[in-house]
Amino acid sequence: MSELESRKDELISKAVSSIKPGYLYHLADTYWGKSLHIIEKESAAALVSVSWYEDCNFDCAYIDGLSVSFKYRELGYGRELMDMAEDVCRCLERQYAVLSVVKGSWQEEWYRRRGYEDFDNGLIDEELITLRKDLETVKEKQ
Repeated sequence: MSELESRKDELISKAVSSIKPGYLYHLADTYWGKSLHIIEKESAAALVSVSWYEDCNFDCAYIDGLSVSFKYRELGYGRELMDMAEDVCRCLERQYAVLSVVKGSWQEEWYRRRGYEDFDNGLIDEELITLRKDLETVKEKQ
């Protein structure tokens, strides 16, 4: 195994170890990189995915598919999953977490309260907005 491959495995192990008890994960290879899916174990009430390019010098990971079943909302699952997803991004040594959300939705406001800001990724979509959070700045403030 090359030094680079060993380093990638080390970062992934660190990311997986950041997942809290009570959650399951699935690490998947995709055609462009890796995805780590995290799901609440007991009732499968909530899940989130973190994806990243492996062979590029991108400084971000993409958070996607945060979903909490209606009857489990406002119990902290969304916040806990986002905390874990952002921790996974940090463990992968990414400076930014990036996500897309429907413009003007309650979800957009929720992410903004978590510190996400507008991010121009060059894609134009009338319904979606891309947001980004600087994880390094957040870490420095803590």
